[in-house]
Amino acid sequence: MDNFSPHEGRPGMPGEKGTGESGGAGGAGGVGGVGYDTGGAGGAGGTGGSYQPRGKPITGAIRWLTAATVGLYLSLAILGSFFYTDSLNRRNDIAKEANRTTLALCALRNDVQIRRGASIEFLQDHPQGIPGVSAKSIQISIDGQSRTLEAMNILHCD
Repeated sequence: MDNFSPHEGRPGMPGEKGTGESGGAGGAGGVGGVGYDTGGAGGAGGTGGSYQPRGKPITGAIRWLTAATVGLYLSLAILGSFFYTDSLNRRNDIAKEANRTTLALCALRNDVQIRRGASIEFLQDHPQGIPGVSAKSIQISIDGQSRTLEAMNILHCD
């Protein structure tokens, strides 16, 4: 009986692994003569009585599973609350940034309108342009400013 616990192979030890060497102790040996003794009333040398499980009773396992389930749900609720709060904060940050961006674009649109008006007025006063700046280049600038203003029409500025 090398490498076996002191209870193995002894007849009538409930819950212990037997080697079957004793000729059928308590319960029948399993495959190869090794099995678990249930302490049944049948075998020679058996203790009789009912099966006694080792470890925690089933109510302890249910209690543990219930506690683990409640803990899991609480963890999920806390994580959900955290992510919900975080998403609200991000949404507020995005709204603030969108407002600042709109204000900046409205200021740019206002500046382009003023420059376009000044360019149109300058071109009316100097239809031939001035030395070094042709009327054609001024008109190209006015056309570019007009396209920029057209693209900025979607802005709702005060």
